[in-house]
Amino acid sequence: MMLADLTNSNALYDEALFAFGSSGLPYNLIVTPNGPTIELPTIVNQGIVRDALEQAAVAN
Repeated sequence: MMLADLTNSNALYDEALFAFGSSGLPYNLIVTPNGPTIELPTIVNQGIVRDALEQAAVAN
């Protein structure tokens, strides 16, 4: 898990966001070791997160 706070600019955060095609926060992403990277919408709820985690679990 990476938690980014852009109160002060940080090149590491910028590079991570750029690598996934984003330029701002919030950016919600589930990265699994052996499965897909699942991009979540900016605004999430429990159902969206649960479904994405279930999808990640099935893929691994």
